[in-house]
Amino acid sequence: MMRPLIYIAIFFSPLIVACGSSPSTHKTADSSIGTTQDTRLSEKIMAIAEALPLIHDSAATFLPSLFSPADSLHVSIDGNYTHFAGKTFALVIENNPQDSVRDVMIWPTPGGFLPVSLQELGTKMDSAWKQQPNGPIAVKEPPPAVTAYYTDHHHRKKKFVVLGPSGLETAEEPGITEINISADLQQ
Repeated sequence: MMRPLIYIAIFFSPLIVACGSSPSTHKTADSSIGTTQDTRLSEKIMAIAEALPLIHDSAATFLPSLFSPADSLHVSIDGNYTHFAGKTFALVIENNPQDSVRDVMIWPTPGGFLPVSLQELGTKMDSAWKQQPNGPIAVKEPPPAVTAYYTDHHHRKKKFVVLGPSGLETAEEPGITEINISADLQQ
């Protein structure tokens, strides 16, 4: 009985391998984040929110996977922080190997604005954007400083702080200058 099964397995194995390795245009949520070049920044931001908190070793593997090969990823350590910088954005984490990574800062590079909007991120939040203390009365695009909360698939709350240009900056194309995602809501 075993011999016919072995012959069948040997006969069909090249077919199974060929089918499994054929190129596919179908994208899955997990595989598309680190491998496709057309993933929008908002999807990468939400992938970070889902992943936090991360063990430092996992963060060193996961965060670079969010950059496409065309981004020319550059990793540097600046004092207490590690910067993962590509062409349009940088991810910054604190260097503390004893603790897990609970906060990620997202900055534009070099010195521009992040290609994402409040409306795009807002659809994923638990509630509307709220102003930071001492902020202006109306929430506008881009915000001087607004906060919202997000609950991931594991029912863990994450805090989003989105910053726009400061009152001293006079930008012709105002946009988001920083996004902080925090899994540590005790702060």
